[in-house]
This record gives sequence, structure tokens and C-alpha cells, in this order.
Amino acid sequence: MLEEAERVAGSPPRTGRDATDLPLVTIDPQGIVIDVNHAAEVLLGASRASLIERRFSLFVAEAQRHQMRELLAGLF
Repeated sequence: MLEEAERVAGSPPRTGRDATDLPLVTIDPQGIVIDVNHAAEVLLGASRASLIERRFSLFVAEAQRHQMRELLAGLF
């Protein structure tokens, strides 16, 4: 019933990622955003479409970007 209401309203159905209130951002090894959930959109103040294919480091304080690069290097 909820999916039908969302379809009729013109919005995509919520996924499990969007059902949580926790901001989730998926990035590739180069730090490019490949997916976000609704909570991340709210936190970052931008739509999913405007976040996809952007460098996540743009949303990290300048002083912390080096740490983020080191973290990514250790993960990938």
C-alpha cells in the first residue's frame, strides 16, 4: 500500500537504505560518491542526483581531508 502511494505521488519507493535515519554514503576507491540514502541527503543539504559522481572530500573539513585519504587508502 505504501509503495503504491509513493508511486502515485511520483516519488520512488524507499529502499532499506532509505528506511534508516542513519546517513549512508557509498564511495568508490577514489572517494567518488556512488550512492547516498535520504538521511545523507538531508545531512549534506543536497539531493542524491547532485551528490552522485562528486568527490566526498568536498563534504569533509579541509583539515580532515588528509585523514580521509589515508583511511580510504587503507580500505581499498
